[in-house]
Amino acid sequence: MVPFTQWHTAPLSPRRAPAQKRSAEREQAILEATLALLAEADFHALTTKRIAERADIPIGSIYYLFPNKYAILIRLFERNMERIRAALAEVPVDARWEDVLDETIDRLAAYWDAEKGFVQLWHAIKYTPELKAADEESDRRAEALCFAFLQNQPHSCSDEALRTASRIMLHATSRILLESIRQNDRAESRALVDGLKVMLKRFVAEYVEAQRSV
Repeated sequence: MVPFTQWHTAPLSPRRAPAQKRSAEREQAILEATLALLAEADFHALTTKRIAERADIPIGSIYYLFPNKYAILIRLFERNMERIRAALAEVPVDARWEDVLDETIDRLAAYWDAEKGFVQLWHAIKYTPELKAADEESDRRAEALCFAFLQNQPHSCSDEALRTASRIMLHATSRILLESIRQNDRAESRALVDGLKVMLKRFVAEYVEAQRSV
């Protein structure tokens, strides 16, 4: 899998991968500080100076590993995607597709809710022109997962139709999960997640049921 950082020009890539324990620990401190700041304020207010202050490290340590805040955001986003992929890898693939879909959405919703700052990070990647490549690559990977899920079900659809369906699933899921996280009422948040699962299952059933009726 190609890292997000390889889809950018040099100024948006980390200066170097941490090779020693101390450097690795500082990288994690930088990422955690960035995530904490994102949980508190809009990503436009994020600066390397504020990150260094929150991480309690010299600002030179940031520039030793990263050229700017955009490179930090990309690395943080990549780390979060790695964690999400690990969580989704635990979903049993031999279960009924309806159950796979339900558990996938539940795991995504739990992660988005627990990882404070992730929503602001998502916004930063989605709406910052300098990070467009990372956003496009993230969507491509997510669409590929949706496509593989649909393709594994009995169907009589063309690949083009499945790719269109994959994009619909991806964007519907991200938008509704985002809205669920914004809710102050936990019951309303849960209702949105449950509604998303019902909607997606009905949507996928259109493809699966079409094959069953053939």
